[in-house]
Amino acid sequence: MTMVFCSSGESRVLDVFLNKATPENMKMGLYSNSWLPAKSTVLGDLTEATGGGYAKATLPNPTSWTVAASNANGLAEATYDVRTWMFTASIGNIHGYFVCGTTSDRLIWAEKFGDGPYPVVRSGDFLAVTPRFLVNSI
Repeated sequence: MTMVFCSSGESRVLDVFLNKATPENMKMGLYSNSWLPAKSTVLGDLTEATGGGYAKATLPNPTSWTVAASNANGLAEATYDVRTWMFTASIGNIHGYFVCGTTSDRLIWAEKFGDGPYPVVRSGDFLAVTPRFLVNSI
């Protein structure tokens, strides 16, 4: 699927870009309900994964982002180093991931896995995700 920049994320990014707010680190989580993110999605719409050793991953290092002015599709794209979760028990299906502010807890973007969901059924199962977002000026 395609990542969706949520309304709360757009306003947060503009606030930071226009120096109206202090930048904050991001955290990345996994969600377990079959929600298809939309512009109007809020954090409460997503059921965050729980149990099995799961915890949100922090994205604290700005230098870990790679920014391309034009990817293969002609869009500006930013990607972060891969985040990997190693599970200690079954937690069910993981349908997608989301990124929110560490301090504000505002949802920035979310993405449902197009080839998922990914079942976590035993200790030792893992899921690796590369956070990314695209900018389309159209």
